[in-house]
Amino acid sequence: MYSKTLLIFYGFLLAEVNSIAVPDDPSCAVGNTKTTKDCCVVPKVVDPVLKARCKAENPLDPNEVKTDGCCVARCSMINLNVFQNNIIDKAAAKRALRATVGADPQFAPITNRIIDACANKVNMDASLRVPPISAATGVEGCSLRPELFIDCVSLQMFQQCPASALTKDAGCDALMAKANSGKCYFETLEG
Repeated sequence: MYSKTLLIFYGFLLAEVNSIAVPDDPSCAVGNTKTTKDCCVVPKVVDPVLKARCKAENPLDPNEVKTDGCCVARCSMINLNVFQNNIIDKAAAKRALRATVGADPQFAPITNRIIDACANKVNMDASLRVPPISAATGVEGCSLRPELFIDCVSLQMFQQCPASALTKDAGCDALMAKANSGKCYFETLEG
């Protein structure tokens, strides 16, 4: 009986671990003298009004095991018809993000290419095929795909910041080096 319970717990834990992306390198948030906003003002992927509404619909509950940021991102992408059947729809993303990142004339030329790259990366990640299952409750959590997609788009927009929008100084150069290392999420560099 004990070993069967342990096996079930291990199965839930394994499902949860397999559905979690690689964490940031701890150095990503350390020693930064600049933020992404100081170096390149990247347009928001999600309209702040929609994001606020999704945050209100998905409040942080310390008694519930889930990744709240993932639930807010999922809510945002579902409302934009970008996330359906646990897949990021590239065509829908291009239509939806035309009003946010694509509306900025400096970023418009690179938006579709970035959306394609990020959607492909997130959709092809086998560890994200199913939403995470909480080891504590056995309840399905929110898919990581929408959050990773938004983070990927934001990070690539920063990495490919047009020269006309880029601040060149030592602090920004160091932040860009971290962004280009492949070890950091955009959220960590945002400051």
